[in-house]
Amino acid sequence: MRRNLHYTSNHNSLPVADFIHQQINYCDGQIQFTDISTGSNINKYWWKFEDGVQSYYSDLQNPLFEYLSVGIKTVTFTVTDNNGCQDVTTKSIIVEDFFNFEIQHNGQCFNDLFEFWVDTVSITPTGNKIIDYSWSFGDGSPVSKNPVASHQFDYSGSHSVLLIARDESGCEKIKNYDISISEELTPYFTHNECEDIISFTNQTVNNTNSIKTWIWDFGDGKTDTISNSANADVTHQYLVPGIYPVTFTVIDSVGCTAFYKVDSVRSLCIELKSLYVPNAMYPEYSKNPDDEVRFFKPKGLNMQEYKMQIYDLWGNLLWESTKLDNNGSPVEYWDGTYKNNLVPPGNYLWKAYAKFRDGTVWSNQPNEKEGEEGVTTGTVYVIR
Repeated sequence: MRRNLHYTSNHNSLPVADFIHQQINYCDGQIQFTDISTGSNINKYWWKFEDGVQSYYSDLQNPLFEYLSVGIKTVTFTVTDNNGCQDVTTKSIIVEDFFNFEIQHNGQCFNDLFEFWVDTVSITPTGNKIIDYSWSFGDGSPVSKNPVASHQFDYSGSHSVLLIARDESGCEKIKNYDISISEELTPYFTHNECEDIISFTNQTVNNTNSIKTWIWDFGDGKTDTISNSANADVTHQYLVPGIYPVTFTVIDSVGCTAFYKVDSVRSLCIELKSLYVPNAMYPEYSKNPDDEVRFFKPKGLNMQEYKMQIYDLWGNLLWESTKLDNNGSPVEYWDGTYKNNLVPPGNYLWKAYAKFRDGTVWSNQPNEKEGEEGVTTGTVYVIR
């Protein structure tokens, strides 16, 4: 479509707007536009490029414009001469498929291991393949060259992932991919003890996504699920006195989950008393990071007096402890060292004395009755 907007009586020829175009290559949507207008003394050029719902403009005579999408595009070109005479032409051009793709990911919660990949169906032109990937995560971590890149972010909020991809023809495409990670969930509760009915009080602080579900597991086979409520506090009655592991799980509105666990919720404490002494330990951290295995950690409850000693086979005292917390439980542990050096592998003798708050004395020997005075002995095997 063409129309002249102004006319003049001088002898100069009126401007006639016209252009040609060429797609530079198939690496991207760059189109070179070349002015072939006719007329005397043209000195102004105005281009309007439509790409989707957006319009872009240029006043260059021969602009290079990059389209972000393919298909039929409308281009309007206006020329003006030094007399103010104008002509406008509008053409439809076709932007052919160029190297492009869409990124997908899974993961949305704090501490998720996120995965990023290119949707192979989205790669253009049809049949094209990506042969080289370079993923960057903006946090100083190493670049990933894998088609599927895994990454764990250190903080919640907005993150921008950068992918530089190269196809079979050598075209390179750079794309930023933005994601948002939910704020960390930090469930927590407080509770009373030493009663047959225990009250559990929710102390969890909401993250940016409101918490929708609270799940209590009381450790005795009973659970309680609370949904869409402002109050997640509960009470629970234990039918059998004991020590119970209680797990409190929270789920927010986007499905992120976290839990808080207390291993030793006690009911009717006065009737509970115990001392457990391990018979083996594996003190080398690099081979076994589990503290329950690495250390000689006696466990007990409701002890009034306590003494634990470790000897080698020659009778040398290597370690001892008498400390108890307010629950009458051992506080300290042996790390398998003597004078800051790991002891050799083998058997070591332990001697223990424990008196409970009800006045009875502990014994782990089957031929001894609880309440008899004396020291109990045994061995612990150090594995190296």
